[in-house]
Amino acid sequence: MDDEQLQKLIGAAIAYISIHPRSETEIRTYLTKRASRLHMPEMAVVGALERLSELRLVDDAAYARMFMESRMRSRPKGERLIRLELKTKGVQPDIIESICKEFFKKEIDGSTEGDLARKVVEKKWRLWQKLPIMKQKNKVYRYLASRGFSSTVIYSVIDELVKIHYNT
Repeated sequence: MDDEQLQKLIGAAIAYISIHPRSETEIRTYLTKRASRLHMPEMAVVGALERLSELRLVDDAAYARMFMESRMRSRPKGERLIRLELKTKGVQPDIIESICKEFFKKEIDGSTEGDLARKVVEKKWRLWQKLPIMKQKNKVYRYLASRGFSSTVIYSVIDELVKIHYNT
């Protein structure tokens, strides 16, 4: 393996990362495909990943934190779905655990997962208010479940919404 090959892979990885942050597994997969297309040895991928780690361009903990912050800002989801998305992206289980503890076990921006679920369902609730109460409950449950919220959180949100809107 020569320096030129290594530099090509590092440059390709930097271009790949510049589009949006990636996990180490995503970068490794990309570099492996790239190296095989260019007939480079597997050691070139390992060397490129080591160099990218030294430059702090490959850091799964930082990636998971950025992913979580972005997800909470743009499309809030429950802990279960966030864990699945991070696992799919190849983030190590111990990193996923620590990030989820950081974001879900303590409060998220001063709110709990229940508050987050309430905020997510608020917009839809206005559309569903004209439906019979059982249909409303069913829609809220399915909507929040599809976004990864636990059934405990969902039921507490449903109970709260019913109390607020029906004074029961």
